[in-house]
Amino acid sequence: MPDSENPEIVETTGSTLIRLRRIEGQIRGLQRMVEEGLGIAMLPCVTIERELTLGILKQVDIQKMPPLARPIALIYRRGRKRPRTVQAFVDTLGSIYDFQPPGP
Repeated sequence: MPDSENPEIVETTGSTLIRLRRIEGQIRGLQRMVEEGLGIAMLPCVTIERELTLGILKQVDIQKMPPLARPIALIYRRGRKRPRTVQAFVDTLGSIYDFQPPGP
C-alpha cells in the first residue's frame, strides 16, 4: 500500500498509470519537473503566468478538446454564523452556479 507522500503506481495493459495523491499541494512540484525537462503537465494557467511571461514554459493549445470540468465543493463549519464577507461570497457563488446555499 502506498504512503500518502508517494504516488500510487498501478500497472495497466502495457502501460503504467500513476494516480497522484494529494495533488493540490504538488502543483509547484509538477511545474518544476516540467521546467527541468522531465515531462509535460496540464496545470492551471493562473499558477504559471509568470513562467509563461518569462518564456520559461510554453503553453500548448489543444485543438478539439472539450473544456475541462472539475468538481468542487463549498464547505463551511456547521453551526457557526458566517461573517458578512463570507456570506456575500456564498451568495455570489449561488447566483453564478444557480444553487440555493444552505443557511448558516
